[in-house]
Amino acid sequence: DPVMAIGIDYTILLINRIAATMLQVDPEIISLTDEKCYQFFFGRTEPCSDKDFPCPVREVHRQNRSVTLIHRSYHGNGVNNTYEIEASPLRDQEGNIYGAIEVARNITDRLRIEKELRESKSRLYRLAHHDALTGLPNRLLFEDRLDQAILKARRNTNKLGILFLDLDRFKQINDTLGHDVGDELLIAVAKRLQNQCRQSDTVARIGGDEFVFILDNLRGREGAEVVAKKILNALKRPILLNNHELEISTSIGIALYPDDSTDIDGVIKRADIALYQAKEAGRNQYRLYNPEMGKETDSSRIETRKEEETLE
Repeated sequence: DPVMAIGIDYTILLINRIAATMLQVDPEIISLTDEKCYQFFFGRTEPCSDKDFPCPVREVHRQNRSVTLIHRSYHGNGVNNTYEIEASPLRDQEGNIYGAIEVARNITDRLRIEKELRESKSRLYRLAHHDALTGLPNRLLFEDRLDQAILKARRNTNKLGILFLDLDRFKQINDTLGHDVGDELLIAVAKRLQNQCRQSDTVARIGGDEFVFILDNLRGREGAEVVAKKILNALKRPILLNNHELEISTSIGIALYPDDSTDIDGVIKRADIALYQAKEAGRNQYRLYNPEMGKETDSSRIETRKEEETLE
Protein backbone atom coordinates (compact mmCIF):
# COMPACT_ATOMS: atom_id res chain seq x y z
CA ASP A 1 0.00 0.00 0.00
CA PRO A 2 1.17 3.57 -0.64
CA VAL A 3 2.37 5.27 2.56
CA MET A 4 3.21 8.92 3.12
CA ALA A 5 4.10 11.01 6.18
CA ILE A 6 3.35 14.72 6.11
CA GLY A 7 4.09 17.33 8.77
CA ILE A 8 1.49 19.53 10.36
CA ASP A 9 2.93 22.36 8.27
CA TYR A 10 2.24 20.20 5.16
CA THR A 11 5.92 19.40 4.59
CA ILE A 12 6.52 15.97 3.02
CA LEU A 13 8.45 13.92 5.59
CA LEU A 14 8.40 10.47 4.03
CA ILE A 15 7.04 8.66 1.01
CA ASN A 16 7.43 4.95 0.26
CA ARG A 17 8.27 3.57 -3.17
CA ILE A 18 4.71 2.44 -3.96
CA ALA A 19 3.38 5.93 -3.32
CA ALA A 20 6.24 7.47 -5.26
CA THR A 21 5.56 5.19 -8.24
CA MET A 22 1.88 6.09 -8.23
CA LEU A 23 2.76 9.79 -8.10
CA GLN A 24 5.60 9.37 -10.63
CA VAL A 25 8.22 10.96 -8.38
CA ASP A 26 11.61 9.91 -6.95
CA PRO A 27 11.19 9.06 -3.24
CA GLU A 28 14.87 9.89 -2.53
CA ILE A 29 14.42 13.41 -3.85
CA ILE A 30 11.16 13.94 -2.04
CA SER A 31 12.64 12.98 1.31
CA LEU A 32 15.28 15.69 0.98
CA THR A 33 13.09 18.56 -0.12
CA ASP A 34 11.19 21.10 1.91
CA GLU A 35 8.30 21.05 -0.52
CA LYS A 36 4.82 21.45 0.79
CA CYS A 37 2.49 18.65 -0.31
CA TYR A 38 -0.04 21.02 -1.81
CA GLN A 39 2.73 22.75 -3.82
CA PHE A 40 4.43 19.58 -5.00
CA PHE A 41 1.38 17.46 -5.85
CA PHE A 42 -1.12 20.10 -6.94
CA GLY A 43 0.91 23.19 -7.82
CA ARG A 44 -1.09 25.24 -5.35
CA THR A 45 0.02 28.15 -3.19
CA GLU A 46 -2.09 27.20 -0.16
CA PRO A 47 -3.39 24.02 1.50
CA CYS A 48 -6.25 22.11 -0.09
CA SER A 49 -9.74 23.14 1.02
CA ASP A 50 -12.02 20.78 -0.91
CA LYS A 51 -14.98 19.97 1.38
CA ASP A 52 -15.83 16.81 -0.58
CA PHE A 53 -12.29 15.44 -0.23
CA PRO A 54 -10.86 16.89 3.03
CA CYS A 55 -7.13 17.16 3.62
CA PRO A 56 -6.00 14.15 5.76
CA VAL A 57 -3.43 16.19 7.70
CA ARG A 58 -5.91 18.91 8.53
CA GLU A 59 -8.57 16.38 9.59
CA VAL A 60 -6.17 14.48 11.86
CA HIS A 61 -5.11 17.72 13.50
CA ARG A 62 -8.67 19.04 13.79
CA GLN A 63 -10.13 15.85 15.28
CA ASN A 64 -6.99 14.91 17.27
CA ARG A 65 -7.35 11.27 16.24
CA SER A 66 -7.10 8.83 13.35
CA VAL A 67 -9.50 9.40 10.46
CA THR A 68 -10.63 7.47 7.37
CA LEU A 69 -11.36 9.47 4.24
CA ILE A 70 -12.49 8.67 0.70
CA HIS A 71 -10.70 10.44 -2.16
CA ARG A 72 -11.37 10.18 -5.87
CA SER A 73 -7.70 10.25 -6.83
CA TYR A 74 -4.42 9.74 -4.99
CA HIS A 75 -3.02 13.20 -4.25
CA GLY A 76 -3.89 14.49 -7.69
CA ASN A 77 -2.15 11.74 -9.67
CA GLY A 78 -4.82 12.10 -12.35
CA VAL A 79 -5.97 8.47 -12.17
CA ASN A 80 -9.75 8.28 -11.76
CA ASN A 81 -9.81 5.67 -9.00
CA THR A 82 -11.31 5.81 -5.53
CA TYR A 83 -9.01 5.53 -2.50
CA GLU A 84 -9.67 4.94 1.15
CA ILE A 85 -7.10 6.91 3.11
CA GLU A 86 -6.43 6.00 6.73
CA ALA A 87 -4.58 8.86 8.36
CA SER A 88 -3.13 8.55 11.86
CA PRO A 89 -1.48 11.25 14.02
CA LEU A 90 2.29 11.44 14.50
CA ARG A 91 3.00 12.60 18.04
CA ASP A 92 6.12 13.86 19.76
CA GLN A 93 7.24 12.81 23.26
CA GLU A 94 4.81 15.26 24.84
CA GLY A 95 1.93 13.81 22.83
CA ASN A 96 1.57 16.80 20.54
CA ILE A 97 0.67 16.12 16.91
CA TYR A 98 3.46 17.10 14.53
CA GLY A 99 2.12 15.38 11.43
CA ALA A 100 0.13 12.50 10.01
CA ILE A 101 0.97 9.21 8.36
CA GLU A 102 -1.34 8.13 5.55
CA VAL A 103 -1.97 4.65 4.22
CA ALA A 104 -4.04 4.52 1.04
CA ARG A 105 -5.97 1.61 -0.42
CA ASN A 106 -7.48 1.50 -3.89
CA ILE A 107 -11.12 0.55 -3.26
CA THR A 108 -12.41 1.14 -6.81
CA ASP A 109 -13.01 -2.54 -7.51
CA ARG A 110 -14.54 -3.10 -4.09
CA LEU A 111 -17.01 -0.26 -4.59
CA ARG A 112 -17.86 -1.52 -8.09
CA ILE A 113 -18.51 -5.03 -6.77
CA GLU A 114 -20.61 -3.66 -3.89
CA LYS A 115 -22.66 -1.61 -6.37
CA GLU A 116 -23.18 -4.64 -8.61
CA LEU A 117 -24.27 -6.71 -5.62
CA ARG A 118 -26.77 -4.02 -4.56
CA GLU A 119 -28.15 -3.82 -8.10
CA SER A 120 -28.31 -7.60 -8.36
CA LYS A 121 -30.11 -7.81 -5.01
CA SER A 122 -32.55 -5.14 -6.17
CA ARG A 123 -33.23 -7.03 -9.42
CA LEU A 124 -33.73 -10.30 -7.55
CA TYR A 125 -36.10 -8.61 -5.11
CA ARG A 126 -38.12 -7.17 -7.99
CA LEU A 127 -38.24 -10.52 -9.79
CA ALA A 128 -39.40 -12.23 -6.60
CA HIS A 129 -42.02 -9.63 -5.70
CA HIS A 130 -43.36 -8.32 -9.01
CA ASP A 131 -45.27 -9.82 -11.88
CA ALA A 132 -42.90 -10.32 -14.82
CA LEU A 133 -45.54 -9.38 -17.42
CA THR A 134 -47.19 -6.27 -15.99
CA GLY A 135 -44.64 -5.10 -13.41
CA LEU A 136 -47.37 -5.00 -10.75
CA PRO A 137 -46.82 -6.48 -7.29
CA ASN A 138 -47.35 -10.25 -7.35
CA ARG A 139 -49.15 -12.45 -4.85
CA LEU A 140 -46.13 -12.57 -2.52
CA LEU A 141 -45.82 -8.79 -2.30
CA PHE A 142 -49.60 -8.41 -2.12
CA GLU A 143 -49.74 -10.66 0.94
CA ASP A 144 -46.90 -8.76 2.60
CA ARG A 145 -48.52 -5.38 1.94
CA LEU A 146 -51.86 -6.69 3.13
CA ASP A 147 -50.24 -7.80 6.39
CA GLN A 148 -48.77 -4.32 6.84
CA ALA A 149 -51.99 -2.57 5.85
CA ILE A 150 -54.07 -4.52 8.36
CA LEU A 151 -51.54 -3.83 11.12
CA LYS A 152 -51.75 -0.13 10.26
CA ALA A 153 -55.56 -0.24 10.18
CA ARG A 154 -55.63 -1.90 13.62
CA ARG A 155 -53.22 0.65 15.03
CA ASN A 156 -55.15 3.63 13.64
CA THR A 157 -58.63 2.06 13.95
CA ASN A 158 -59.22 2.63 10.24
CA LYS A 159 -61.03 0.59 7.63
CA LEU A 160 -59.31 -1.31 4.83
CA GLY A 161 -60.86 -2.32 1.51
CA ILE A 162 -60.07 -5.39 -0.61
CA LEU A 163 -61.27 -5.41 -4.22
CA PHE A 164 -61.01 -8.70 -6.12
CA LEU A 165 -61.24 -8.40 -9.91
CA ASP A 166 -61.06 -10.72 -12.83
CA LEU A 167 -61.61 -9.85 -16.47
CA ASP A 168 -64.82 -11.03 -18.06
CA ARG A 169 -64.41 -13.66 -20.80
CA PHE A 170 -60.69 -13.02 -21.09
CA LYS A 171 -60.08 -16.60 -22.23
CA GLN A 172 -62.09 -15.95 -25.39
CA ILE A 173 -59.64 -13.22 -26.41
CA ASN A 174 -56.69 -15.50 -25.67
CA ASP A 175 -58.19 -18.32 -27.72
CA THR A 176 -59.28 -16.25 -30.72
CA LEU A 177 -56.45 -13.72 -31.00
CA GLY A 178 -53.58 -15.59 -29.35
CA HIS A 179 -51.64 -15.35 -26.12
CA ASP A 180 -49.44 -12.50 -27.38
CA VAL A 181 -52.48 -10.26 -27.77
CA GLY A 182 -53.78 -11.55 -24.44
CA ASP A 183 -50.52 -10.57 -22.75
CA GLU A 184 -50.57 -7.11 -24.32
CA LEU A 185 -54.14 -6.71 -23.13
CA LEU A 186 -53.16 -7.59 -19.56
CA ILE A 187 -50.36 -5.00 -19.71
CA ALA A 188 -52.77 -2.32 -20.96
CA VAL A 189 -55.36 -3.22 -18.31
CA ALA A 190 -52.69 -3.11 -15.58
CA LYS A 191 -51.74 0.44 -16.61
CA ARG A 192 -55.35 1.57 -16.45
CA LEU A 193 -55.85 -0.06 -13.07
CA GLN A 194 -52.76 1.68 -11.66
CA ASN A 195 -54.33 5.03 -12.54
CA GLN A 196 -57.41 4.31 -10.44
CA CYS A 197 -55.86 4.16 -6.98
CA ARG A 198 -54.00 6.49 -4.67
CA GLN A 199 -50.27 6.30 -4.07
CA SER A 200 -50.89 4.71 -0.68
CA ASP A 201 -52.98 1.91 -2.21
CA THR A 202 -51.78 -1.27 -3.90
CA VAL A 203 -52.93 -2.99 -7.07
CA ALA A 204 -51.46 -6.44 -7.69
CA ARG A 205 -51.79 -9.19 -10.26
CA ILE A 206 -52.22 -12.47 -8.44
CA GLY A 207 -52.49 -14.77 -11.43
CA GLY A 208 -53.97 -15.06 -14.92
CA ASP A 209 -56.49 -12.28 -15.39
CA GLU A 210 -57.01 -11.80 -11.65
CA PHE A 211 -56.14 -8.52 -9.96
CA VAL A 212 -56.62 -7.23 -6.42
CA PHE A 213 -56.67 -3.78 -4.83
CA ILE A 214 -55.75 -2.89 -1.25
CA LEU A 215 -57.45 0.38 -0.37
CA ASP A 216 -55.89 1.99 2.66
CA ASN A 217 -57.49 4.30 5.22
CA LEU A 218 -61.12 4.10 4.11
CA ARG A 219 -63.90 5.87 6.00
CA GLY A 220 -66.53 3.41 4.83
CA ARG A 221 -67.89 1.31 2.00
CA GLU A 222 -68.55 4.39 -0.10
CA GLY A 223 -64.83 4.92 -0.63
CA ALA A 224 -64.42 1.40 -1.99
CA GLU A 225 -67.45 1.87 -4.23
CA VAL A 226 -65.94 5.04 -5.71
CA VAL A 227 -62.81 3.13 -6.73
CA ALA A 228 -64.86 0.22 -8.11
CA LYS A 229 -66.88 2.60 -10.30
CA LYS A 230 -63.67 4.26 -11.54
CA ILE A 231 -62.29 0.83 -12.49
CA LEU A 232 -65.43 -0.12 -14.41
CA ASN A 233 -65.42 3.22 -16.24
CA ALA A 234 -61.71 2.98 -17.03
CA LEU A 235 -62.23 -0.36 -18.77
CA LYS A 236 -65.22 0.83 -20.80
CA ARG A 237 -62.96 2.49 -23.34
CA PRO A 238 -61.84 0.02 -26.03
CA ILE A 239 -58.18 -0.99 -26.09
CA LEU A 240 -56.41 -0.93 -29.48
CA LEU A 241 -53.83 -3.70 -29.86
CA ASN A 242 -52.27 -4.95 -33.10
CA ASN A 243 -55.07 -3.41 -35.19
CA HIS A 244 -57.67 -5.05 -32.93
CA GLU A 245 -60.10 -2.86 -31.02
CA LEU A 246 -60.80 -4.87 -27.90
CA GLU A 247 -63.64 -4.34 -25.50
CA ILE A 248 -63.04 -5.71 -22.02
CA SER A 249 -64.90 -5.54 -18.75
CA THR A 250 -64.33 -6.79 -15.24
CA SER A 251 -66.32 -8.02 -12.27
CA ILE A 252 -65.38 -6.82 -8.80
CA GLY A 253 -65.96 -8.17 -5.32
CA ILE A 254 -65.48 -5.88 -2.31
CA ALA A 255 -64.91 -6.70 1.35
CA LEU A 256 -63.85 -4.43 4.20
CA TYR A 257 -61.71 -4.92 7.27
CA PRO A 258 -62.86 -5.00 10.04
CA ASP A 259 -66.52 -4.72 8.98
CA ASP A 260 -66.69 -8.01 7.10
CA SER A 261 -63.90 -9.86 8.90
CA THR A 262 -61.22 -9.14 11.50
CA ASP A 263 -58.58 -11.41 9.98
CA ILE A 264 -56.74 -11.44 6.66
CA ASP A 265 -58.02 -14.77 5.35
CA GLY A 266 -61.57 -13.81 6.21
CA VAL A 267 -61.43 -10.52 4.30
CA ILE A 268 -59.93 -12.24 1.23
CA LYS A 269 -62.54 -15.01 1.30
CA ARG A 270 -65.41 -12.54 1.56
CA ALA A 271 -64.07 -10.41 -1.30
CA ASP A 272 -63.93 -13.58 -3.42
CA ILE A 273 -67.52 -14.44 -2.46
CA ALA A 274 -68.61 -10.95 -3.50
CA LEU A 275 -66.77 -11.39 -6.80
CA TYR A 276 -68.67 -14.62 -7.40
CA GLN A 277 -71.92 -12.75 -6.85
CA ALA A 278 -70.89 -10.03 -9.32
CA LYS A 279 -70.21 -12.71 -11.93
CA GLU A 280 -73.51 -14.44 -11.21
CA ALA A 281 -75.36 -11.12 -11.55
CA GLY A 282 -74.20 -10.73 -15.15
CA ARG A 283 -70.58 -9.44 -15.01
CA ASN A 284 -69.26 -5.91 -15.62
CA GLN A 285 -70.31 -4.76 -12.15
CA TYR A 286 -69.24 -4.76 -8.53
CA ARG A 287 -70.75 -6.28 -5.42
CA LEU A 288 -70.20 -5.41 -1.78
CA TYR A 289 -70.01 -8.35 0.55
CA ASN A 290 -72.88 -8.91 2.92
CA PRO A 291 -73.52 -11.83 5.31
CA GLU A 292 -76.35 -13.20 3.16
CA MET A 293 -73.82 -13.92 0.41
CA GLY A 294 -71.99 -16.29 2.73
CA LYS A 295 -75.14 -18.33 3.18
CA GLU A 296 -75.77 -18.55 -0.56
CA THR A 297 -72.21 -19.18 -1.67
CA ASP A 298 -69.72 -21.84 -0.68
CA SER A 299 -66.16 -22.46 -1.84
CA SER A 300 -67.15 -25.33 -4.15
CA ARG A 301 -69.50 -23.06 -6.11
CA ILE A 302 -66.77 -20.43 -6.45
CA GLU A 303 -64.36 -23.03 -7.82
CA THR A 304 -67.06 -24.27 -10.21
CA ARG A 305 -67.56 -20.72 -11.46
CA LYS A 306 -63.82 -20.31 -12.06
CA GLU A 307 -63.70 -23.61 -13.97
CA GLU A 308 -66.67 -22.58 -16.10
CA GLU A 309 -65.00 -19.27 -16.94
CA THR A 310 -61.88 -21.13 -18.00
CA LEU A 311 -63.93 -23.30 -20.35
CA GLU A 312 -65.92 -20.42 -21.86
